[in-house]
Amino acid sequence: MRPNALSMAIRPGSEAGGLDLRSPLVPGNTFDLRTLEGVVVGGRDLGLFKVKLPATFGDGNRCWARHGNRWTFRWNYDPGVLVVVTAQPDRDGVDLEYTLANETSTPLDAVQIHTCIPTTDAPDYFPDSTVVDGAVGWSELYRRLHVWSGGRRFTFADTRPGTREPHLSLPRRGFPRTEWGWWRNAPETFDTPLVVLSAKDGRSTVSMGFEQSVWASSNTGDNRACFHLFPWFGRVEPGRPVRVRGRVAILPGGPDAALAHFHRRFRERIG
Repeated sequence: MRPNALSMAIRPGSEAGGLDLRSPLVPGNTFDLRTLEGVVVGGRDLGLFKVKLPATFGDGNRCWARHGNRWTFRWNYDPGVLVVVTAQPDRDGVDLEYTLANETSTPLDAVQIHTCIPTTDAPDYFPDSTVVDGAVGWSELYRRLHVWSGGRRFTFADTRPGTREPHLSLPRRGFPRTEWGWWRNAPETFDTPLVVLSAKDGRSTVSMGFEQSVWASSNTGDNRACFHLFPWFGRVEPGRPVRVRGRVAILPGGPDAALAHFHRRFRERIG
């Protein structure tokens, strides 16, 4: 890794294939990139917080393996779903690659992977607490969490549920809405598979984007104050693995600069 580049380390004790990301752009901040909190198939999941990896490198089977600058692990879910996660850091971000294989005899429909980035250990991004309807929350995060639709940028706070909803999700325009877990879908939709969180001083961003995604969300009901964008695999036929690429980036400037960065990285195909 070059000097003054982003650093990446295994997060000890993580239940979701966690990686600690630190950037010299925002010293004193650690982003917990939870690469695999679970797999969602339609309206059900295959079990959350199962991915417990050791804090040392190994052969890549239920542990991280490192080959040069490329990190990878494999995790099998019952019944018959294999996920391979690859992470490759560079100066200002981490390139991600997910491969999901259906090892059953029947197709899987509407398959997504649950990712997560909490801001708890990133004080420049962590929201101030607020009181809404008598309950403490961290919905100030929504005012800095950006998505795009029809070329227009807006924040989670701009949606009709706004800061009143602590588990707010947005569907992708033109796709069936995902109904799973404790999430409340806003009537608003996004069309660019990218979520960008601005720092409180507005001088930098952390972003997550994928080639394909149909669901974005954020939890401000507890002090994880986290956000998510789920890579979308759609229908996965038996014996035909599906790959989705993505990127997490920590960048100077505002959300529009992060959008331009994302388009440069994925100019071939954004679905």
